[in-house]
Amino acid sequence: MASLIAKRKKNKLYYYVVDSARVQGRPRIVHQTYLGSAQKVAALLKERTAPLPLSATRRELGLPAALWLAAQQSGVFALLQSLWEPPRSGPSPAHYLLLAAMHRICSPGPKSAVADWYQQTILSSLWGFDPERFSPQAFWDCFEQLLPEKEASAQNEERDPLEEAQVRLLGLWKEKQLVAIRWRNAAITSRDDTIFAKWA
Repeated sequence: MASLIAKRKKNKLYYYVVDSARVQGRPRIVHQTYLGSAQKVAALLKERTAPLPLSATRRELGLPAALWLAAQQSGVFALLQSLWEPPRSGPSPAHYLLLAAMHRICSPGPKSAVADWYQQTILSSLWGFDPERFSPQAFWDCFEQLLPEKEASAQNEERDPLEEAQVRLLGLWKEKQLVAIRWRNAAITSRDDTIFAKWA
């Protein structure tokens, strides 16, 4: 949401147009454009002209924002947050899983391309994490915590954490009537069709 604010510098007011958004649940300014002093703003209005931008930043908005909203409204993000304890700071396992999935949907490519793609989307403003937090090594470390190699190699009958998360998600969607019974049963029984196996 855009708004006009004034900042005082050396007893003079200077005006900015700012865009605000919620970052980790708190309202923050995510972008601002300098307009100038009150006299300059008045002149712009009188002449009906706008200042020329010194620089421009491209942001992919539509699909990433829609996927993030869907993850929140469907309960996916809250459920993933509840399955793994989030760190004291930085992205949680839920962020890594969702970002991997959204990147696969919007711009399929290697994990080495995720950080650059994230920086060019609205997600970087909404989440507020530095792109460096989503390096290939960071993804590796996250997934290793979710499914340690020694556990993955042990072929026992217990579900791995990602399969358990999938079953929990499907149960949640069943309660919300967001998934058909026929597809749900197929996804539970067929390992090749599991949601998280494709993300990881």
